[in-house]
Amino acid sequence: FSGFGQGMTMIGISWYLVESTGSASLLGSTMLLSSIMTLLIGPYLGTLIDRFSRKAILQLEQLGGFSVLALVTAWGFFGTYQEWMMILVFLASMFMFHVHEPTQAAFIQETFEQKHYKVINSTMEIQI
Repeated sequence: FSGFGQGMTMIGISWYLVESTGSASLLGSTMLLSSIMTLLIGPYLGTLIDRFSRKAILQLEQLGGFSVLALVTAWGFFGTYQEWMMILVFLASMFMFHVHEPTQAAFIQETFEQKHYKVINSTMEIQI
């Protein structure tokens, strides 16, 4: 459910940013910032995943995403949504994705025997 929700969120935010501004420049800038973050953070993620508990990383990643969404949702109940909020959710979702996928793959390797990797990884790809 999380992966599906994340995908729908990314589509919805992209659509919102284009519709609210009347152009794709804010969305393009947000995507560029997201790509730069990925390039800067990406090389270090593997080291962190190997150094710390994969289960703990997955739990923290989900808790962080929940926290961002809960704060933005609460704000929406008491105020109006701002474009920066949607950008924050977009960037948090992209960061979560880039942490989740390699951590999940490493967790599978840590948890199951090697003979089961193909079946489990195939199932995970279908799920995504």
